[in-house]
Amino acid sequence: MKKMITRRNFLKVAGASAAALGLAACGGSSSSTASSAAGSTAASSTAAKADGKVYYLNFKPEQDQDWQDLAAEYTKETGVPVTVVTAASGQYETTLMSEMAKSDAPTLFQVNGPVGLANWKDYCYDLKDADITKHLTSDSFALKEGDTVRIKGTTSVGKIESIQGKNATVIFGDLRSTTSLKKLEHATAPKREEPRPFMTVGRQTRETIDEKKLNFKQDLDVRGMRGDEALNAVMYFIDDATLVGMPRVRILHGTGTGILRQLIRQYLATVPAVTSYKDEHVQFGGAGITVVDLG
Repeated sequence: MKKMITRRNFLKVAGASAAALGLAACGGSSSSTASSAAGSTAASSTAAKADGKVYYLNFKPEQDQDWQDLAAEYTKETGVPVTVVTAASGQYETTLMSEMAKSDAPTLFQVNGPVGLANWKDYCYDLKDADITKHLTSDSFALKEGDTVRIKGTTSVGKIESIQGKNATVIFGDLRSTTSLKKLEHATAPKREEPRPFMTVGRQTRETIDEKKLNFKQDLDVRGMRGDEALNAVMYFIDDATLVGMPRVRILHGTGTGILRQLIRQYLATVPAVTSYKDEHVQFGGAGITVVDLG
């Protein structure tokens, strides 16, 4: 692919905003009038003398005007024509696929984190050694081998051993687990401390993580526990279920006044790994059991 001379300068101007949105640079010097929700071309009287062109496919309609203003300012300053096309809400991936198939494909576009980068990596340049990286204030959006991470909504911390496309192999203690990149987030490695007696109260002595995976039970019974005890047990239970890759678990809390059920569901609603929760079928326990789906 031919490297576009003007791309780095344009990225430098847009770096602060683009870093948070995951811009990807694509080969080829072109502009486009692709059909989309909004689109315009910034031009100037000096455009004829410009070296190269920029076509940016924007992801967020609410930021369209900001990008148009930035493009116009850049063109005014450099003479490089810049086309900014904004995809309709919810149609970015479809629009991107359509535009990339054309001869005048976007030279700048956005991807959805590590997963999107894996999908479009063949169209992208690695800019880690370019001047643009000097203007970035954070690399918190990038996951790479050796990073300390956790699965979103859990407390267990591990380290990325390797990345394969959309998935990563993570070492959690003695357990090697493969999970989707989009489920991971950066974490701080825990400090090594001497075990405190109160930390294990109410929990079974932990066997090795591999044994836990083999012996994991899909049902957790918290009937008769106080609210704080039940929530603590549920937190560790969901954490472990996520680590071992269990797609569905059940929490037995009974009916009673309904307070315990309400507290547990309020917690489940805050856990990203929980995709849904509902009452068990009336034949198997009804409102006294919450069925939790993990994904």
